Amino acid sequence: MEEGKKAVSKLPTIHQQLIRVVVITFIPLIVLVLVLLLTWYNNLRFSLLEHNLALAKLGANVSKTWLDGQIRILEAITATRMLQQVPLEQIPKKYLLGHLRKQPDWVNIILVEKNGRYVNSLYNNKQLLGKQFPVPLKSLKQPYVSNITHCAQLNRTIITISSPIIINNEFSGAISVCLTPESFLKMLNENFHNENADIGIWDRNKRLIVQTGITSTGASQRNIKPEYLSSGRKKTAIVYSPVTHQLALIGVAPLKNYNWSVTVSIPFFSAMAPLFLIVSLTTIIVFLVTGLSLFWSIRTASEISSQISLLAKRAKKIGEGYYDLSPTPTSTSELKSLSYSLCAMANNLGISHEKLEKLVKERTSELERSNRELEAFSYTVSHDLRAPLRSMDGFSSILVEEYADKLDVQALSYISRIHKASLRMAQLIDDLLRLAHITSETLNHEEVNLSKLAKNISRELKIKYPESQVEVEIEDSIIVHGDQRLLNIALENILDNAWKYSQQKPYARVIFGSVFINNESVYYVSDNGVGFNMEYVKNIFKPFHRLHSVNEYSGTGIGLATVQRIIDRHNGRIWAESTEGEGATFYFTIPKPGSSGE
Repeated sequence: MEEGKKAVSKLPTIHQQLIRVVVITFIPLIVLVLVLLLTWYNNLRFSLLEHNLALAKLGANVSKTWLDGQIRILEAITATRMLQQVPLEQIPKKYLLGHLRKQPDWVNIILVEKNGRYVNSLYNNKQLLGKQFPVPLKSLKQPYVSNITHCAQLNRTIITISSPIIINNEFSGAISVCLTPESFLKMLNENFHNENADIGIWDRNKRLIVQTGITSTGASQRNIKPEYLSSGRKKTAIVYSPVTHQLALIGVAPLKNYNWSVTVSIPFFSAMAPLFLIVSLTTIIVFLVTGLSLFWSIRTASEISSQISLLAKRAKKIGEGYYDLSPTPTSTSELKSLSYSLCAMANNLGISHEKLEKLVKERTSELERSNRELEAFSYTVSHDLRAPLRSMDGFSSILVEEYADKLDVQALSYISRIHKASLRMAQLIDDLLRLAHITSETLNHEEVNLSKLAKNISRELKIKYPESQVEVEIEDSIIVHGDQRLLNIALENILDNAWKYSQQKPYARVIFGSVFINNESVYYVSDNGVGFNMEYVKNIFKPFHRLHSVNEYSGTGIGLATVQRIIDRHNGRIWAESTEGEGATFYFTIPKPGSSGE
């Protein structure tokens, strides 16, 4: 019972089970929401990256078209009569200024003779004139766009566009114009003023020329890692921007023919702001719904658990014999039905209990009456049946003592048989009375040492059968709980049988011991006597049933029936196993008081 209570205490309560069900139900929902958000994030990221890449390609095309236009203007100037006929150092500044005014993006025009020296400029500067052109003019067979650089005479960062001057199919010099990053910024703003992204142009040395959203020309000193920006490669990624110093979505496209690159960048957190807002709202909603659901579930579980606990207490009262119950208020139809059913069951049990008590009283009075009748019968048997037997035995003894010389041998034999039959009948009457008393008398449970009883019985059997040479083995300290007097009778009958049916063996042996089978103590008496056929094993515990004749082995046939009755009174079991001619073993169990005996 205690083990059952411990096992029940380890089981989860209904309250815990309901909360577990709610949590398990919401886990897939939360996982689904996370999967949807992740899918949305990936789709949004992919869409933004694709948009950046497309915008970068468009920016590259627009920038290339603008640069190509600047080069075409420069090539048109080189083909004018002034540059074709007048030496470069003699070209008037007024002429250069006129072209400069037509091109507001230009800040200076420089003429370079074929040996590579600067010979003329809109702004004559001693630091510039006479110096060598940074690009070998012999390799300048087509227009050239420089990287961003710092111009000392202008004290600003510039980009130069140079075009060769060809006279009579011979290289005669070059003309260069200087552009500032602001001109590139103006071009980008005019074409992409509606875009939320920052568009940047990078030279072939991976230095930033200009980027929308940045007014400081100092941005030209910023570099980007080659793995994120490479001319001739189309790439889009989420990287740390060296310009804005924050995580950004960057799309990259090459500026064809110039070995430059165009980038489009969007701050990552700004781009993902709608998603983050949705994630925040979704998280709040999920937590609110989960919290409310858990609160409702815990509250409902508490109500149901308390109602079930109340029903359990009422069921316990029924077990204690209290049957007058009324339905309890419940919150669900199932519990209400259970409450009414429990009350109906309690009322029915109360009625049945009253009927059973009445029946028990009737049966008890009948049993008491039967016991009184049995006692009267026992007295009758003891007095009325024993008296004739005593007369038969007495008269047969007188005949032998007084008329032995007048009787022949056959007559004396008959008288002897009468004497023995009367003794056997007296023994049978004693055994029947003992069997009847065993069935009705009250058990007196106490600790019984079966080993000690067996040793005492063995000593008595040696006196009873003095001619027998039987070796007896008795296990020490076999302790049981039962009625010592009845257990002594049972053990005496079993040992007497073992002794009696093995005494004719040249080497007779009787063993009393115990074994542990299936978590149960089993006691046994074994002998190596004549044994019996197992076909008759079901009959050996029936009264008056004998497997051997009285002439072979004495007895009334009631001993084993008495043993079985005693073991039954102790809620035990008894059975026998035997091989004919090799002996028999009788097994029995004696459970502790209060156990089922199974």
